[in-house]
Amino acid sequence: MTFAASHRRWGYRRAWVKAREAGFDCGRDVVRRIWRQEGLRVFPRKGSQAAVSAPIHPWG
Repeated sequence: MTFAASHRRWGYRRAWVKAREAGFDCGRDVVRRIWRQEGLRVFPRKGSQAAVSAPIHPWG
């Protein structure tokens, strides 16, 4: 859980790769199951909205 807290933008795939690099012998599905059981999610980043020059600005 502390690993997920320090890397909030990581999903289970990147966490699995880093766990393997750290020497843990675990499968991707195991990490995925634990990730899901703990309720961990990566929320998508909010995109920026285009600034308009007038209230009724034609797009195109």
